[in-house]
Amino acid sequence: MLTNLLAMLMLATSVHASAPNGAHYQTVPTARLVRSARAVLPAKPVSTHASVIGAPKALRVPRGKVSLRAVRPSGHWPRARVAVPVRVLVDGVARGQATIWFAVRAPASGWVFRGDMPADAKVDASDVVTGDFDRARIHSVPVQNMSRLSDMRLKHAVMAGMPVVQGDFEAVPMVDAQSRVEVHLAMGNIRMEVKGQALASGGHGDVIPVLVHGASAPVRARVQSQGVVQVVQ
Repeated sequence: MLTNLLAMLMLATSVHASAPNGAHYQTVPTARLVRSARAVLPAKPVSTHASVIGAPKALRVPRGKVSLRAVRPSGHWPRARVAVPVRVLVDGVARGQATIWFAVRAPASGWVFRGDMPADAKVDASDVVTGDFDRARIHSVPVQNMSRLSDMRLKHAVMAGMPVVQGDFEAVPMVDAQSRVEVHLAMGNIRMEVKGQALASGGHGDVIPVLVHGASAPVRARVQSQGVVQVVQ
């Protein structure tokens, strides 16, 4: 009997002792954390839609004035997934942090490839059609003026329906690897022009290896103009 009474007294004491501790804490609702994170997402393009795919439960922090500081995403935007850290401060002192994850969509219309195309291919208006795509799933700027691609070529192969973006293109070099070139040689007052094969690509002023026809080893030559190189000593 005495043992049971002591146990009941100890239980009551522990309950009353823990109650004041709970009174010193408060919770920051998940919805408030999400609102803070969403507020720092870039507003453009206007078609962008962000859905929450990951958020912590309400945070328990000491009592006091709560303020939230969300960190604006940096880097490419829009992108398919983005994490926004939210710092939780109580009376100006950091008391916790939550990370809110968003799935992002940015529907857009523009040029897409009409069909599959290989690397190094040149692209003109006949190779593209108007189509829909998600800007959050591309990592470059969509091409809007096809005339700007006149001196460009594809860096890599593309598939039909893919958006036409600037990052897929590179300038066509004056001399392409494995192409035939006109090789100029100068030795004193002697000038010669022979044929050769470029072993690497290069633009104006670049020095590349060139194998002169009939030679057993390549020479170093500077790109002068389209398909023309000058042997350097």
